[in-house]
Amino acid sequence: MGSMKISDVDSLAVKDALYKMENTFYTKDLSCHAIMLDAHGGGKDTNYHAMVGKYLSEHHIRLGIDKSSSHHSYYGQSWRKRS
Repeated sequence: MGSMKISDVDSLAVKDALYKMENTFYTKDLSCHAIMLDAHGGGKDTNYHAMVGKYLSEHHIRLGIDKSSSHHSYYGQSWRKRS
């Protein structure tokens, strides 16, 4: 199980889960949210978290988020919602 592509990321699920996020969050905060897991088969694909992170990076302007630092952790990139 490692076949997930960025095109498999459900954009509506991302928007809905993003709405529920705090102003600052990590990629895995979003990817582990129930809305995202429900839309993506429980997040079982080995590429799941990486593809969500790639999606956020490629669509951050449209989503209204920015990288909040260059800091990466086990939880992925740190993001901040624009005011």
